Amino acid sequence: MDKYKILVVDDEPLIRSLLEKYLNTDPRFESDFKEDGSFIVKGPLEKDYDLVIFDVLMPNVNGIELLQNLIATNKGVKTLAITGMANEGLIRQIKDLGCPGILKKPIKRQAFLDEVYRVLEIAPGQVA
Repeated sequence: MDKYKILVVDDEPLIRSLLEKYLNTDPRFESDFKEDGSFIVKGPLEKDYDLVIFDVLMPNVNGIELLQNLIATNKGVKTLAITGMANEGLIRQIKDLGCPGILKKPIKRQAFLDEVYRVLEIAPGQVA
């Protein structure tokens, strides 16, 4: 069985750790983690990720810049934004760029997994 490759980009170590724990409950997911979006200015992603989950407010390259670059260099990659401080204008901008989902922190496990399944368009798995 092929695994879904997921990249999580968040500057907060605790959030990366929490999302890793959540993703590890479904054996179909293979996840990588980065602490900011600066890698995206170098061009297309190193792997063919099925989903990129990103924080909206990060140092160096913020979530809007990350999303714009993802769209330009990685056709077809699905995205999911997470934020603790987004205002309505920022949320609208993210949606207008084509990001189908935005989760607000604090992130609960089931809500997070439900959103991942929805964006990937897959049925919920057997969660450990």
